[in-house]
Amino acid sequence: MHPLQTSTDRRGVVAVEFALVAPLLVCLAIGFYDLVVGTTIWWHLTEAANAAGQIAANSAAQPNQTNSLTKTQAYAASTAIYALLQQLASNTAPAFGVVLTSVVFTPTVSGCTSSCTYTAAVAWSHTLVGSAAARACGSLTSAADSVAPSANTLPADAFSPAPLLVVDVSFTYQPLFTTYIKTAIQMARTAYLPLRTGDNTQWVRYSDPATAAPMCSGYS
Repeated sequence: MHPLQTSTDRRGVVAVEFALVAPLLVCLAIGFYDLVVGTTIWWHLTEAANAAGQIAANSAAQPNQTNSLTKTQAYAASTAIYALLQQLASNTAPAFGVVLTSVVFTPTVSGCTSSCTYTAAVAWSHTLVGSAAARACGSLTSAADSVAPSANTLPADAFSPAPLLVVDVSFTYQPLFTTYIKTAIQMARTAYLPLRTGDNTQWVRYSDPATAAPMCSGYS
């Protein structure tokens, strides 16, 4: 066999092998990129929920030991998400939302003083930035701590005499690899914040001069 022919054949084999392997390598690279970006967003959502909750809880603490938030304060706390998710600065930012909710607990048995169980209810819930749905007024059921957060539940270990400020953060993630073959991934994280001041009766009130009844029925 002529040496030139052998060299040409080898180059041809290499080209065919590369053509077969290259798509797989590209897919692996894109998949790894999506995994890193998705994991980073997940961490940032957790940080955003905690940051918004910390800011809101601090803003709610009043010198007279009560807890209350104005719409301006609640909005300022919710905007913590922008510093953590740079994707939201784009003109084509994905769907997202930050919801603040004031949760009140009452003993299941009135007048209970020891070994009490509690029911939870939404005093108010508002979407301050983004387009996520606020939590509905009414009771919240207990769910196992291992269960993903939902709009009508609280983790079992969150039930206590002390009121909470709950922050739900959501984000729509569109992986690069699945842009054309799969719908976007909905991510959500929730933070449960104890209040900075007041006793168990001093749950967070909400005031908005532009809205006549910003809180749920039965709460004022």
